[in-house]
Amino acid sequence: MKKLSVIFTFLLLATLTKAQQTISPATNQVWWGYFSENDFGYKDAMLSRGRVRPLMACIRIPANNQLLKSATIKAVRVYLSAKTVEPLSDMKIWISRSLPDKVSDADYVQDITTPLTTNANDFELTTPYVIGDTEFYIGYYVKSTVSSFIRIAGLPTSDALYIGNPEAEMSWVDTASSGKLPFQLLLEGGEFKDYDASPHDFKPTYVSTGQSVEIPIEITNNGRVTIHDFSYTITVNGITSAEQNISCTDIPYNYTGQVTIPFQGQDAEGINVYTLTVTKLNGQPNTSTGNKAKGKITTVENVQSWPRRMLLEEFTTERCVNCPEVATMLSEFTQSYPNLASRMSIVCHHSGYSTDWLTVSASSSYEWFYNNYGTTYAPALMYDRYSWTKTTPVEHRKNSAEEYQSPVNSRLSVPSYANIQLSATFSSNKRNIIVTANCERSWDFCSTPSRITLFLTEDNINARSQSGADGSFVHQHVLRDVNETWGTPLTWNNNKASYSHTFSLGWTWKTDNLKVIAFISGYNANDPTDCTIENVAEVNMGGSPTAVSTISDRHDTIAECYTIDGRKISTPQRGLNIIRTAEGKTVKVMVR
Repeated sequence: MKKLSVIFTFLLLATLTKAQQTISPATNQVWWGYFSENDFGYKDAMLSRGRVRPLMACIRIPANNQLLKSATIKAVRVYLSAKTVEPLSDMKIWISRSLPDKVSDADYVQDITTPLTTNANDFELTTPYVIGDTEFYIGYYVKSTVSSFIRIAGLPTSDALYIGNPEAEMSWVDTASSGKLPFQLLLEGGEFKDYDASPHDFKPTYVSTGQSVEIPIEITNNGRVTIHDFSYTITVNGITSAEQNISCTDIPYNYTGQVTIPFQGQDAEGINVYTLTVTKLNGQPNTSTGNKAKGKITTVENVQSWPRRMLLEEFTTERCVNCPEVATMLSEFTQSYPNLASRMSIVCHHSGYSTDWLTVSASSSYEWFYNNYGTTYAPALMYDRYSWTKTTPVEHRKNSAEEYQSPVNSRLSVPSYANIQLSATFSSNKRNIIVTANCERSWDFCSTPSRITLFLTEDNINARSQSGADGSFVHQHVLRDVNETWGTPLTWNNNKASYSHTFSLGWTWKTDNLKVIAFISGYNANDPTDCTIENVAEVNMGGSPTAVSTISDRHDTIAECYTIDGRKISTPQRGLNIIRTAEGKTVKVMVR
């Protein structure tokens, strides 16, 4: 292809300024990309690449792409972050059949001289690009006065993100494991269909004999028509169910939606592979060749379960400018949704974006969860170390306190097959905490030997130099110590196990602000997505010689509630409460 270098005329500049308000596709056109706007719901981050420099970012289109090879690229869309638009300059759109050493080596280069805006920036190509059968790369070049300025989003996807600039001493790196480049192509032509949707394989789960389990299934809409409902069948052991229909929240073109589908357990115990086939979309045949999704479901006879308490782990450091905002959101979430918050434990790992004076070695080791020590960032979170993807349990921050409802609800709605009765006592000199965990399980639920991990956390620690904070900042949920980084294997006898550990306290730690958190999980050293937490317990040391279980540790039904001085109240209040349960117990419960 002949190399082109384009400098806009005033007339073309005026045209593009108007086009930058976003280009609406014509009848035979469609915006396409590995990225879609709902990817921002999974992750919306800036990729850090050290010192300030010009960079090139791009996606790869493989050779002989059956969907795209008959299409022509008419324009591109670049999504930029509000925090980095102003420092950006000298943007160029480029296309090349190989990754170039410098932007001028690309086969096609187009200077962008229009003002850049937050989120979608649409740029019409002066010379439309015919895709054909040949592999190529397409992206942008840009300079910046800040070090993190390449926006990334969503879940890892092959070919969706390359970063580099050999001319500036940075070799090309395939960084798709970090997420996708928010970048789309306006295509004319191509083999796009109206009804084309692909379900994603789902993670293993469990169900009692004769019962059903609801499983969230992700479905990507590759067709032009928005999906309102779909039909499906389920095949297991060679038997295919009758076709079922289910309504769903609208899934537009190039979006991935989530729908909960019931799967029936078998009449006998065992592990079975279930195949979900999406047969119709809005009543029309699904033309996708990838219309099937698979997953393993283990059927267990008369399995006992316990209500779940979940662990939310946040990666944060004082160098992280966005972390104070997330800390505020989490605080707002716990205050706005007390019923959910009462069944959550929170711990902050001071890692993921460099380290600081509160970092412990275990927290640095947990960076392994970022796709086996892939690209790290903060703020980031894990919910029970459960992975909604095939690569990592680490999720990006949400954009509001309300958005934390979905992942928290998702985990808390899953029954647990293990339980922990946790107690913690100060030594006589209050320099140690003696912890005992009595555990039980209904069956051997874990694919690896189940382990117990103990965290000791401290609240209300004054920051030394927190980036992004106005005025003073106080750290909460800081990890101070752990029994073993990856937990201690439990020895089960008749599905019961006991474990004890003693924490030695640092001289500066405030005993009134300490909590002990225990959780049972698996640990697969070869797979960060196979370390899911089965259940959690917590005690708030609260300055008392003997810790009292918090209200969130208990799952009994409250019949009556009294203050410590005997006044009857409708619901537990902050401080110590006397609870009489429907099960006939009277217990003291501390509400934080």
